[in-house]
Amino acid sequence: MLDAGIEMEPDLQQVLASMRERPPAEWPADALQRIKRPTELSDRAVPLKASFGSLYPYRHAPAQLTVDRRGVDALPSYASGGFSNVWGATVLPYRARDIAAWPISVADLAPHYAAAAGLLHVAERPDRLAGEFPLSGTVSRPLEPSRQAHALMRDLEANADALEADGWTFGYSRLAVVAARTEREALAVRSGCVYCCLCLYGCPYGFIYNARDTLARLKETGRFSYRPGVVVTRVSESGGRVRVDAEGESFDADRVFLAAGAFNTTAILLHSMDAFDVPVRIQDSQLFVLPVLRYEATRGAAREPVHTLSQVFIELLDAPFAAGTVHLQVYSHNDWYADAVRRRTGGLFPIVRPGLNALLERLLIVQGYLPSQSSSGIRATLQRSGSATTLALEADDNPAARPAIARVVAALKAHRRHVRAVALSPLLEVGAPGRGYHAGGSFPMREAPRRFESDQWGRPHGFERVHVVDASVFPSIPSGPITFTVMANALRIAAAVE
Repeated sequence: MLDAGIEMEPDLQQVLASMRERPPAEWPADALQRIKRPTELSDRAVPLKASFGSLYPYRHAPAQLTVDRRGVDALPSYASGGFSNVWGATVLPYRARDIAAWPISVADLAPHYAAAAGLLHVAERPDRLAGEFPLSGTVSRPLEPSRQAHALMRDLEANADALEADGWTFGYSRLAVVAARTEREALAVRSGCVYCCLCLYGCPYGFIYNARDTLARLKETGRFSYRPGVVVTRVSESGGRVRVDAEGESFDADRVFLAAGAFNTTAILLHSMDAFDVPVRIQDSQLFVLPVLRYEATRGAAREPVHTLSQVFIELLDAPFAAGTVHLQVYSHNDWYADAVRRRTGGLFPIVRPGLNALLERLLIVQGYLPSQSSSGIRATLQRSGSATTLALEADDNPAARPAIARVVAALKAHRRHVRAVALSPLLEVGAPGRGYHAGGSFPMREAPRRFESDQWGRPHGFERVHVVDASVFPSIPSGPITFTVMANALRIAAAVE
């Protein structure tokens, strides 16, 4: 494996090593302050997500490639483990109808979803979601929901007939988190989630899946070689072999699996094809964030020991205004909320402060995603300047995106008595393209691929022994969590090659 492989700062690694040896009640205040320290000054509701107070997953590594963003809110990752260092751990297979136009089907992916679930240790519950989104089959104890989430699910269930008649389905979130088999285990031996409320900063015990854990296990097999500090720039084929060029060195391989992420993979392939100044479109699942206020307060929500990842999934199936499923993730209380209120109210915060706790006991955050057909995208162009290159990423507006989001907000308002919550639409925040990090499709799989397309085994047109195994080959980007399907598709391609 060739990898840029940027690592976390050594001092932060020491802080986390110390925390892992102690129960949460004994964590030092300075350690908590270190991993919670602000990393971004912004008034937006969802700040750039850090890993234990560090932005190392976004640190730039190449010396010969720069990234120029215009209206795009995303960066490539060169970290060991990539964006699994900061992901939300949400897991859901794609719905068959949402990938009906792909050259592969959900049936093709099914056995590989099961294999991926074995790596992820999915915490899930059998519920209404299982009808459209089959369970992973992982034998795991479900995570305990927050009391706010339990109250919301109670109201959704009480009004399920009306909601399902309008195309809704819902259930507790499925998460790639190790859940202890018993409460005693969680408290005594820390064999699973201890509900310490730190999920959005990172799990000091490593119970949230991180690809670095899989990498560590691969290193132990004796049949795997890892080369960090390598930034790949292009690939080429000759005589049944693949040459991999990197900054300052090159490698020879029998076959290459390319998984550098949507932006880096696009840059590598454009460079490999000498396709400079030729724009390709990276598809995106548009992110939007909407606060909702529950009719009833959940007393003590701010003091409850909980996991702070997504608590509930709501799926708007076959939404005609969105050309497919709209995926909503509901978050209950976490300590980002008070900071978000402080940023959004600015100088008025002293007026709001006395009622802040009452507000937080009613507040939920809905993080929504549109399918790519209804989302703005990203125009990516590789430009050459001497021996250096620039990947220009420019927003590619889709006029259907804002009206589709408005229709989602309208649907939430129309069902406010069923959800028992009111959408705070003046506080709606629509992310710029890339903001949700659900992007890909620059070299989409086709039955008969042409230039800038790939076959069903992820081989870009003109290549026989290079397989792209990240989201760059997805023909579209459905609204649901992307990582599970990226992993399943990569396993599908690898199994076929093997």
